[in-house]
Amino acid sequence: MEAYITIKDVLNAIRKNGYKKIQGSYYEYVESNRTNWERPYETATGACAFGQAALNLGMHNANDLDERVGHSNINIDFIPINQHIRRLNDMTEMTLPEIADVVERQLTQEELSKVI
Repeated sequence: MEAYITIKDVLNAIRKNGYKKIQGSYYEYVESNRTNWERPYETATGACAFGQAALNLGMHNANDLDERVGHSNINIDFIPINQHIRRLNDMTEMTLPEIADVVERQLTQEELSKVI
C-alpha cells in the first residue's frame, strides 16, 4: 500500500537535506556527471526539487512524484503546480528551500493538505 503524501509533505521534502541543486534533470551522479531520472542511488551528488523530494520521501522515481503532484489539479497563476516548481528550479537561482517557501506561500491550507 502506498503511503499518503500531501503537497505540504512534498514541499517539506524539497527543503530537507542539502543536495546540490541541479537544473534540467532529476539527479546528477559522481560517474562522469551522468544524469538519470530513475536511479536515485547513493551515488547521487545533486538533485532538482523533485529529485530531492523523492529521495527524502523514499520514492524510487522522481518522475512518478512529479506526475503525482501534477495530477493534484492545483494551479499557481494558471500553471500546474508541478510545472511551476520545475520552472522555479530550472529558470531561477533559488535554492531548494527557497522554492518550497515560495510555493507554500502561494497555496491555501486546503491545497497544502491535498493528498496526492
